[in-house]
Amino acid sequence: MKPLLTTISATALALMLTCPASAEEVKVDGAAFANPTASLEAAPDKLHLDPATLPQRASRGGFNQSDVVLPGLTVEEIKRLQQTDGSNERGLRVGIGRDIPDSFGEASGWNWVAVDGGKVAYLGVTSPGAVRIRAQLQVGELPEGVELRFFAPTEAATVYGPFTRTELANQPKDAAGKTLFWSPSVAGDALKVEVFLPDEVEPAAIQVGIPQLSHIVLDPLSGKSQDGVLEANTASCFIDAACLTPEWQQIGRSAGGYFYHDDQDGHTGFCSGTLVNTTVGNKVPYFLTANHCVDSATEASSMNFFWQYANSACGSNDAGQRALFTSGAKFLTTSADVDTTLVQLNDYPPGVSYFTGWSTTAFNPQEQVGGVLHAGFEDSITPKAYAQGDFLAFLDIVNHQAVVSNAGKRAAVQWTHGITAPGSSGSGLWAVQSDGYYLKGLLSSGTSSCSNPTGLDFYTRMDQAYPMLKPWLNPAK
Repeated sequence: MKPLLTTISATALALMLTCPASAEEVKVDGAAFANPTASLEAAPDKLHLDPATLPQRASRGGFNQSDVVLPGLTVEEIKRLQQTDGSNERGLRVGIGRDIPDSFGEASGWNWVAVDGGKVAYLGVTSPGAVRIRAQLQVGELPEGVELRFFAPTEAATVYGPFTRTELANQPKDAAGKTLFWSPSVAGDALKVEVFLPDEVEPAAIQVGIPQLSHIVLDPLSGKSQDGVLEANTASCFIDAACLTPEWQQIGRSAGGYFYHDDQDGHTGFCSGTLVNTTVGNKVPYFLTANHCVDSATEASSMNFFWQYANSACGSNDAGQRALFTSGAKFLTTSADVDTTLVQLNDYPPGVSYFTGWSTTAFNPQEQVGGVLHAGFEDSITPKAYAQGDFLAFLDIVNHQAVVSNAGKRAAVQWTHGITAPGSSGSGLWAVQSDGYYLKGLLSSGTSSCSNPTGLDFYTRMDQAYPMLKPWLNPAK
């Protein structure tokens, strides 16, 4: 991508005497909703075998004969990871998809271990050097009662699951009709899958394979990155959202970051997005993000969200200890024209989340705006950060240049405090109004950076995306 125009002339701004009225003006207040099915204090899931016995079992060949260990990243894979679509890209490459040889074989040949109520087998994949890893499962048959759990061998007490045929029912399918399901990500370069069969199910009755994994080179929770892949972090000009007013911190509770698997070239990306309320406050976990991040059902199903990745207080450094993951979303609608995608989360966010309010009223000239976002900065991803500035103009991008137009599909913003960066794509832009803060756009592209803090960023327009979002966000109509 060629660099976009980074300034808008005073003459062009003067042409914008008024902003266009929206075809249908709707304003929705935000609301805080608690997870209706669980709490942060709920007992974590456990493996059927005592995690303390797993290393001993593995050393005796107890269940790891099916493990697949890939070679380290090739030079070509590293180059693919390092490429971008241009300096204005606000998505972030953080990993790469890697094919796994078909070496697990039929389930009847796995090493099954008897446990209370049934039997378990363990499949493992390792991609040396990864700081986080996840796998795509291909499931043909999964009878009632079969359970899948995921964990890192080094952190066997942290278990994700169980995932059953119920959770997999709405996942996308491949050409052969088999279900495709992305696991949660775990720390480190190795992932284990525990497959539990109840007594009444025989191994021959299940079909489970692992066709590919995602090798992730940057872990926001630990701050680790794979050596020699990303440029080292040297400075930061981001504003910690924990240092904001209580009102902005509440807005920030609607923001989330996520990994996703790109359908086109197989890389793992990182983007941001926002939980949104509806006109009827029905507590459905709708999540808005950018079309250039996620634009299909398979990509939506691969979304691996993390929540509460924010410092607990201004000046603290504990975001990594507070973050919590959920996995997967149902694809609802998307548009490349307005660079907007709406999904519904498979799992409710943990604890109490804020579902932000929004408005289809067009921006006013020089209206004060603010954004809450995650951002990739060289070899790290920031906890929730903040940027404040002014709306400048509506525009379209024509031949890589910004053309001011009241009917333009993008809103240009110039920051007075903070910036955005790759990884911020899909993050929200709120208008600061006398009666509250209202979401009016999502980050699409931009040029702001620590070295160019006044560079323009370009946001989608909620008023133009509203017609496609209306069936879900305004169901009363």
